Amino acid sequence: MIPPRQPSAPPDRRPPRTRRARVAFALYALVLVTATHWPELVIQAPSFSRLDLVVHAGAFGCWAVLLTLAGFCGRPLSRRNISISALIALGYSAIDEVSQALPFVRRSVDASDLAANWAGIVLAAIVLLGWSRMRSGDPSDR
Repeated sequence: MIPPRQPSAPPDRRPPRTRRARVAFALYALVLVTATHWPELVIQAPSFSRLDLVVHAGAFGCWAVLLTLAGFCGRPLSRRNISISALIALGYSAIDEVSQALPFVRRSVDASDLAANWAGIVLAAIVLLGWSRMRSGDPSDR
């Protein structure tokens, strides 16, 4: 007797762009968590004493953009997805900063680093909201 056929898995219905964005986000998140938790990592900046703050803002702003474009909470450029992604990014960046105090990480927790993380995330969300509004052409933007 021939065994009954198993139903095949449903096809992935997400657009290829969303799949690529999710892969990009996962890879970037892995690199970022590695960089922020590498034991005793120090960024030397001779010309600007707190260049690390610019790096923090840029790194977490990019994390927020990639999370948003991955569309985990709705259409990638919907106001809902941008807002929820920004809140997730703000929470994650706080966890990331506080977890640097773990003894095996041997890093310091710095409120100015967290403020820079948040500034980058908020700036990214503002840019994404503006981009969404320009693309939709609708001032109320859903």
